[in-house]
Amino acid sequence: MDDDVIWHEAADNLLEGRDAAQAWLAQQAKPSLIVIEHAIAHGKVGAASGEARFEDGRIRRFSHMLEFTSVKTNRVAKIKSYT
Repeated sequence: MDDDVIWHEAADNLLEGRDAAQAWLAQQAKPSLIVIEHAIAHGKVGAASGEARFEDGRIRRFSHMLEFTSVKTNRVAKIKSYT
């Protein structure tokens, strides 16, 4: 993630900056398995979808739309998440 990443999390939660995003992630339940079903990138944009599976049997489907800082796709500038 870029230092100035902006993440529109699925629950109408706006996270601004890498530190805020990492702090929020640290508070979330950790999945035992993440399955990526689709990953697509073109230029500075990309998308990934799949499901997170938890030890208690819950499955959470997700879709993330990504905007990168450049076409190198090595740093995420913006994320919009949908569950």
